[in-house]
Amino acid sequence: MMKRLSICLFAAIAFVPVPAGAAADLPQVYDSCSGNRGAIFRLANSLYEQGQLAQAEAGYQFLLDMGIRNGYLHYNLANTRFREGQLGPAILEYERALEYLPRNRDIRHNLEFVRNLMVDEELKPVLYGGTMGFLIRLHSLLNLRENLLAVALLLWMAAILYAWRIIHPDSGITRRTGWLRVTLLILLLFGVLSAGIKIYQNESRDRAIILAAVSEVRTGPGENYSAAFSLHEGTAVKVESRRPDWVQIRLPNGLTGWLPSKDLEVI
Repeated sequence: MMKRLSICLFAAIAFVPVPAGAAADLPQVYDSCSGNRGAIFRLANSLYEQGQLAQAEAGYQFLLDMGIRNGYLHYNLANTRFREGQLGPAILEYERALEYLPRNRDIRHNLEFVRNLMVDEELKPVLYGGTMGFLIRLHSLLNLRENLLAVALLLWMAAILYAWRIIHPDSGITRRTGWLRVTLLILLLFGVLSAGIKIYQNESRDRAIILAAVSEVRTGPGENYSAAFSLHEGTAVKVESRRPDWVQIRLPNGLTGWLPSKDLEVI
């Protein structure tokens, strides 16, 4: 126990080489450090830097199993899985990281890089330009918590300006801030719509990533149904419905089918 505890405390203050014997005993080490989440995270980072990827992944997964959720944890796990050659699981974790850190350029860059390695090139997410692209980027700029805070701030500012307009309808401030009131109202409506979409996505959890190297999409929920087409790891799909051990999915091009639930995971 003292050996495990010393490793835990030492890893809490620095990235240090982990002895081979200690690495083999890492599940017990992580258990002994369970009261110090920061120590586990730093130890896993240290193992990642040393190239001990399986042990680092075990540390990140240990934190997830404890119920910890943040963008940096998902991002580090994604990088680890990519280096291990797990394309689908890496894309899954990058997508999850973006939910917490939507403006992080490193996450977006790595996700785009990994997507370029997908076998199903035609099923990569569509990139929109023009007004639609601008609105989508604006919608993706904030996570749900930030979006709700922005809506609250816009509502407060708009309420003040419109209350001033009612109380002082002929004042110079009222005449000069007409454009500001309209702008705030438009932003508020967009913010409410954006937050509603994020809440729906958060509750429905209907987006999933294919994890299996190759998965046969069947015409019904069972092995006895014929195979319609194949999907490869990393492909994003929409979950339509569920049956025991089977999931009905829909692709961006409208194709539907059934997959074993073990072949994919919801973002």
